[in-house]
Amino acid sequence: AVLVPALGGTALGGATGALGVTGAAFAAALLSALLVYALAQRAGRLLDSWLVLTGVAVGYLCTAATTFVQLQLNPTELQGMMFWLMGSVAGATWTDLGLPAALIAACLACLMLRARPLNALLAGEDAATGMGVPVAALRVTLLLIGSLLAATVVSVVGGIGFVGLMVPHMARFAVGSDHRRVLPVALLGGAVFMVLVDLAARIADRPNELPVGVFTTGLGVPFFLFLLRRRATGGTHAP
Repeated sequence: AVLVPALGGTALGGATGALGVTGAAFAAALLSALLVYALAQRAGRLLDSWLVLTGVAVGYLCTAATTFVQLQLNPTELQGMMFWLMGSVAGATWTDLGLPAALIAACLACLMLRARPLNALLAGEDAATGMGVPVAALRVTLLLIGSLLAATVVSVVGGIGFVGLMVPHMARFAVGSDHRRVLPVALLGGAVFMVLVDLAARIADRPNELPVGVFTTGLGVPFFLFLLRRRATGGTHAP
C-alpha cells in the first residue's frame, strides 16, 4: 500500500489510486500471510506458538521495508504518509467506499456460509476434523478472506491497529461464541466503534486532528493484556 503512492501512483483519494493501493496491499498481505502460514507448520500441523513468533518476525521485516520506502520520500510526502500509516479516515470520501463496501459484503457472505464449520473449530482441530470439517482448506480460505479484508480497509484509511482484536472479543462477550451472531455483531460493532474513535480523534486536540490509530492502540494494549490475564486464569474467551 505504501509503495503505490511512493512510486508515483495515483493519489490515495481517487478511485484508480484506491484500486491500485488495494491490489498492492492485498498482494503483500497475502504473501506475508502465506509465508507465516508456511513457516508456522511442523509435520503438517499449524502450531500456535510458531504462528505468533513467525508473525512477529515477518511483521518486523515488513516494517523495515516500509521504513526504507519512507526514507525515499520528501518531507511533505513523508508527513502525509506517516499520518496515513497511523490511521485516519479524514482523507476518505464517499466515492472511495464503493469497492470496499462490495468486498466487505462478499467476504461477510462467505464467512456466514462457513459459520457452522467455524463453530466446530472452537472445539479444536481434532474435534472439528472428526465432525467432517476440512480444517486445512478452511484455514486457507480464512487466510484469503482475512488478507483481503485487511488490505481493503487499510488501503482506504491506513493502518488502524487492535480493532480486529477488540471488537470480535467484545461481540463474543455480548452474544456468545456462535459465529452466526458474532460475525454480523462484530461487523456493526466495529463500524460503531470506529465512528466513536474518529469523533474522539477530531475533538481531543481541536483544531488539530489526531491519527485514529493513536486511540485504538491506547485502548487495544490494555484490552490485550486483559485477554492474556483472562486466559492465564482460565477464562473462556482467550485471544
